[in-house]
Amino acid sequence: MQNYAEADQFAPVFVTALDENIRLSPKRFQPVRVTEALESISHKVFDDGKVVFDLGQNMVGWINIKLPALAGRNVKIRMAEMLNADGTLYRDNYRTARSEANYIPAKDGIADYTQTFSFFGFRYVEISGFDQTAAPQLAWVKGQVLHTDFKRTGTFTSSHAKLNKLYSNIVWGQRGNFLDIPTDCPQRDERYGWTGDAQVFAPMSLANFDTHAFWMSYLETMEMEMKADGSVPQFIPSSKYSGWVNSAGWGDAAFIIPWELYLRTGDIDVLKEFYPMMLKRVNYYRNMAENGLVEETKSFGDWLQPKQYDATAKQIGFDARSGETSIRLLTTSYYGRGAFILAKSAQALGYSEEAKAHQLLFDEISTAVADTFFDENGKLIEGTDTQTAYLLPLAFGLIEGDLASNAASHLSYRISQDGNLLNTGFLGTSVLIPTLEKFGLRD
Repeated sequence: MQNYAEADQFAPVFVTALDENIRLSPKRFQPVRVTEALESISHKVFDDGKVVFDLGQNMVGWINIKLPALAGRNVKIRMAEMLNADGTLYRDNYRTARSEANYIPAKDGIADYTQTFSFFGFRYVEISGFDQTAAPQLAWVKGQVLHTDFKRTGTFTSSHAKLNKLYSNIVWGQRGNFLDIPTDCPQRDERYGWTGDAQVFAPMSLANFDTHAFWMSYLETMEMEMKADGSVPQFIPSSKYSGWVNSAGWGDAAFIIPWELYLRTGDIDVLKEFYPMMLKRVNYYRNMAENGLVEETKSFGDWLQPKQYDATAKQIGFDARSGETSIRLLTTSYYGRGAFILAKSAQALGYSEEAKAHQLLFDEISTAVADTFFDENGKLIEGTDTQTAYLLPLAFGLIEGDLASNAASHLSYRISQDGNLLNTGFLGTSVLIPTLEKFGLRD
């Protein structure tokens, strides 16, 4: 055992004056709390004495065990989201995350322990090291569901079982990824506040829970971490891996989330507080633009496009997962989206002259998109013919009239050629259904 009384384990304490530049302010939204307890619904005992409990729902939070144990003998608790065919834990998706807890009782008897030093994403719990003379009971393991304690504001139900299950998955996904910040995954060795994931899900999040103050806090942190040139780390709060910034659709959370928050709550204070940040982000693009077009080489692209169209095409974006949609089209589309949002925001705030200037910028970008990326029949003429290449200009109103109608027809054909399946990544998927509806393609 290490001796922590050794002198080199400590450093002197210094007293300094308060720094007047450091702002101390109260947290502006609800704390993280245990909001629900899940009982085990089944368990399986293995020949080596280990027991796997099923909580019946993939959840995020803590584990409570209440079981017979022996003094000094380690009770090991391991988690998983899925099982192997033989009923043992499948844990490859955790990557380097240990996803386990250990408890060593001081005496024989019932060990009542709740692990609280971290949180886990799991459905299944493996227990070993307990008193083997006792028969395992379902009551031994419970899950404590943990997330920011915001109020439920919306529900959905239908006569379609799979649709109801989909909605249930959405709600559980939100609960599991809204622990103080909006994360992309709560279980593996990556629990970051990815800006792209945040902006895509923000509108839906407001339909389920009162996340207004939650987003206001996230935006406040984003504003603090935005660079002087308007670039935004891909994670908010940033981390040691945040050097790869400015991907279109990710850093644009700086203007998308405030607008969506205002649009769905009517709170003009959102725009009052974050309009300067929104403007700074659009100006980041404006300073790079040439003839209304922007190309940001550091881009995740249309991340995780399911199927590749052209195996011989040159890789674009971050890596092979970046999809095949033209990065210049993606970036310019979000530049245009930013100009549109600024125009509407300035109008709402009563900045009439600024609203006119932003509208002129949007018109300039729209002309550049139409002239550069589409022929007169609405067919894409730059980059791979992907669903997302049509979706973003259509969704953001960057092409209009007959050109838009023709482009929508090419989108419909593209989808039919893809077997009527989506082949969109993060960015395209977020606007897929509303855009199909907008152009009468609900079939």
